[in-house]
Amino acid sequence: MHIAKNIVIVIVGLILVSIAYGFVKKGAEPQTPLAEPAPLPATETTPALITAAIGQSVTVGAVSIMPTAVLEDSRCPANVQCIWAGRVRVQVAVTNGTVQQLIEITLGESLVVAGKTIALVAVRPEPLAGEKPASAAYEFDFKVQ
Repeated sequence: MHIAKNIVIVIVGLILVSIAYGFVKKGAEPQTPLAEPAPLPATETTPALITAAIGQSVTVGAVSIMPTAVLEDSRCPANVQCIWAGRVRVQVAVTNGTVQQLIEITLGESLVVAGKTIALVAVRPEPLAGEKPASAAYEFDFKVQ
């Protein structure tokens, strides 16, 4: 019985010390919210996300990217259930200085061209069953690094 009483006293003492420490710590250190880190600008090591339409040229550093044609858009329409997601292939003109290359890039894949890694990360609009978007309606998101 004497041992149980000592254990209870020790536990109560630890609880009181913990509570007191919490009050002392809160009073000693001002509580300031952590600031959100500012987004980093696109550099040689951080990717840039750009959007371009057919015939629209966008420049990142010394490299210009211009989608020229939709070669394939076999994505599953938004209002249909498919067993295959399909794919989008786009022809893109990449210019670095005076050198221009025509490349073919597929949605979700990346290529190294003119010293840059270029990835096609999104294509709009989403296809609908029975409707094929006009070429002028397409927008492409590229990640360039």
